[in-house]
Amino acid sequence: MPGWVNQLDTTLFPFLADHRVEGTPILPGAAVIEMALAAARTRYPDASALELRDVELLRPIVFDRGARETQCTLLPDGAWQLASRPRLADEALALHARAAVVAAAPDRRQRLEESGDVREVVGADTLYRLAAQLGLGYGDSFRTIEEVRLIDEDCAVVKLRSVSAGQDWLLDPAAVDGAFQGLLALLCQTASNETGFLPRRFGRITAIAPFGRAVTHAQLRLTRHGARSVAADIVLYDAAKEAVAALSDCWFTRVDRRIGAELLLHTALVPAPLEPQAPAIFDRIPEIIARGAAGLHRDPAREAEQALLFEGLLGAIARETGDHGMLPETLLALEQRLADLELPPSGELWRLLLADHPEMTAELALAAMLRDGQRIDVALPMIASLLQGSPSAIAGRAVLAAALDEIAAAWPRDCPLRVHEPGTAGLSDRLRSAGVAVISTAKDALCELALLTDAVDTDVARVNLAPGGVLLAVTPRPSPLWELLGRRSDGRSDVMTAGFSDFGSVPVSDGCLPREVLVGSRARSGVCFGIAGRCFVAGPRCRRGGRQIRPRIRSFWPQIHRAGQRRRRNRPDRRRRGRSSFGGGQIDPALHSGCCHGRRPAHAALAGDERGAARWGW
Repeated sequence: MPGWVNQLDTTLFPFLADHRVEGTPILPGAAVIEMALAAARTRYPDASALELRDVELLRPIVFDRGARETQCTLLPDGAWQLASRPRLADEALALHARAAVVAAAPDRRQRLEESGDVREVVGADTLYRLAAQLGLGYGDSFRTIEEVRLIDEDCAVVKLRSVSAGQDWLLDPAAVDGAFQGLLALLCQTASNETGFLPRRFGRITAIAPFGRAVTHAQLRLTRHGARSVAADIVLYDAAKEAVAALSDCWFTRVDRRIGAELLLHTALVPAPLEPQAPAIFDRIPEIIARGAAGLHRDPAREAEQALLFEGLLGAIARETGDHGMLPETLLALEQRLADLELPPSGELWRLLLADHPEMTAELALAAMLRDGQRIDVALPMIASLLQGSPSAIAGRAVLAAALDEIAAAWPRDCPLRVHEPGTAGLSDRLRSAGVAVISTAKDALCELALLTDAVDTDVARVNLAPGGVLLAVTPRPSPLWELLGRRSDGRSDVMTAGFSDFGSVPVSDGCLPREVLVGSRARSGVCFGIAGRCFVAGPRCRRGGRQIRPRIRSFWPQIHRAGQRRRRNRPDRRRRGRSSFGGGQIDPALHSGCCHGRRPAHAALAGDERGAARWGW
């Protein structure tokens, strides 16, 4: 199994200090892409193109506490992953990114065709001034943009300059990062100047030989705008206007600094429950979910065949439709992707699916509506039945139900369990039937367990988990049918930006409506990463570098009281002697920002946690 170990910091690689978020150096997502491409090159050394699929940036590598030991691994099945830990530390590696290395499809060369109509030109000075307002700092090594030409509200061409001459890159990270920077000119036309964007996922990345060519232009096209994320397609070109690389289905997460956004880097304080923490059964939830998914009576080959046939059916419908102006963008993109394939007539594919997969009657009825030119109304009862009654939805609920049965068997009968479950699935009734004292909570109330069986419609950021609590969510995985239904969700990004300290996912179906179960958790130590919807502060007795940090926290007390919080000092006979906590009431956004951006107290808490010292009064 090929693997590579390296040491990264801003001393060994000074250019990394030129890429900062909120003043903290982080490893660019473009550098992660370069690492994965280098691994792909070892598997396909003579390929004319290298391809990555499903590239996920799970958490950033931050260089605020010294060097990091990084480890890249390429598994026999083509799965690639990047993990790291502090240099010389005796601790487990943390997973930062993963991708699938696949054999590249035959290369279809693209040429840059610039439109003569340019609505606006954004200069480098203007763009980097905007980036600084958003907390994004770029030094000389990453200031690659000369100008951004805005063609329309969804399309732009970025002119780039080379700053990495002589480097032996497959795909220059500075140039790729420059393309990401160019998106700011498009995205900030409609978004607030306080809203930033961070890369989270790439559906497909193809680098085209000869590798290492200097990138001079990038063509950007926004494909989707969402409340919490946006998607774009990006193509990079050389001086001859030949394609160097294509990045499709690129998802970027919105981060609003006005509500105390930590940009997934800084430490935030989370609510402190006065009652005992959740029993240890929650620590075994990932294992329980994986076991439940493994127990499903699935036929992966049948699911893969179903997905491919249905995708071919949609592509054939798009090809047979004369008026492309009536087609949804998803079908147009699918038709372009399948342009080189010979597809059977849509009627033949439709009848084949009906014969081999009779459970797909709702999906096939939807396809027939598209073939007849009918508009898809997501409010139709048929759509609701499809979403709630599809095999993937049933499988997801079955996995959650099995997990709840194990939780109920291990949960102390004298310990209440606060559960947040929007929707009508009623899974928490299984806990009540087993004798667990369940307390149903509203979306903003503190809970130990959150159950989201339709996480597309639920704002994960509003889930208010207590330390040690667990989120279980059944969410869509990318597919053309989900996009047609307007239900495309970047559920993993939602979990990351909602302040969960760790998360994982387990697929439960790979059919035409694929789903997975996401597991998110709050750190038991009271310290987590991300954006906290509320801010509860406790006065610690931690020290770092000889400086006591209690005065730093005490300076917020008057503001906290004015915001409706109550200071509660623990009784002397309790274990938490001498600590204070606050609860009750919503923190004002400005105060929340001030509390969460106290980086020195946060770092002190982390250092104290590593030494086993007192931790923030939890």
